[in-house]
Amino acid sequence: MLKRIVVTGGSGFIGSELLNALLHTNYDVLNIDLSNPQNDVRTSNISILNYDEMYRVIKAFESDAVIHLAGGTANTFNKDPYNFLHTYIKGTKNIVDLSEKLNIKKLIFISSDHVYVGYDEKSTVNEEAKIKITYNPSELSNRLIFSMSKAISEETIINHLSNYVILRLSSVYGKGNCSNLISGMAKEAISSNEITVWGDKTRRVQFTFLDDVIKCIIGSLSLKTGIYNVSSDESVKLIDVAKKISDYYNIDYVIDKNKPSGPRFPYVLNKKIKKQLKDFQFTDFQTGLKDYLSQLK
Repeated sequence: MLKRIVVTGGSGFIGSELLNALLHTNYDVLNIDLSNPQNDVRTSNISILNYDEMYRVIKAFESDAVIHLAGGTANTFNKDPYNFLHTYIKGTKNIVDLSEKLNIKKLIFISSDHVYVGYDEKSTVNEEAKIKITYNPSELSNRLIFSMSKAISEETIINHLSNYVILRLSSVYGKGNCSNLISGMAKEAISSNEITVWGDKTRRVQFTFLDDVIKCIIGSLSLKTGIYNVSSDESVKLIDVAKKISDYYNIDYVIDKNKPSGPRFPYVLNKKIKKQLKDFQFTDFQTGLKDYLSQLK
């Protein structure tokens, strides 16, 4: 059984909750992150670009598995996309090389539904869908660079390791330092008593509850090698999200059609992971949203 777990990026939004869950299920955990976590988990403040230091620390810890979360989110890529791209790809390659050299029993890589960016919103995709990311310098966006970082990292893992799990997450929301659209709407509601919805009201997102993501990550420690989509069953219109949040706070929402509505993705099927994780079901959006809003000030 895998009991000694290294988590890279454990001080972040998903990582913080993951560390808590691992500790409460009696795993021995080592966090590798430049920032310290909010709990008392053992942490080494090492960059994933520092191969030698990571090798020394992970070897001494005698890790059974590595959960690789570090590298930045789609939003952080807006700050310095090319630097984040380098960090992500080089950092992942370091993790892969360490896993090979130290005979790590399993690598779990936290990827994203952004790898499906080549499909339009009318499409439905599963884990067998071919990655279709095209490189056109005149159309290159920070979000596309993020997609490329995930796709290249996945390929690096698949080509070098035999025991891995890749989890492709859709937009995650929940307690902590959540930074997606739900968080933005809720914070706007609290600060200005109004919510602004950008675009033409038709954009949909498969918002995925953080608690479900944590269950899937921990469950993946016992999954067979492969790629698994971690996406909610529901594809929700942003206008409906705004309505629910505005009703919760008893405020108004407005629509700004002059601003872009944002990226659109295909519907991502989740049958594979639900089949493999016994008795697991994704939280319905209404329940998850109420839980999240109830924890905000």
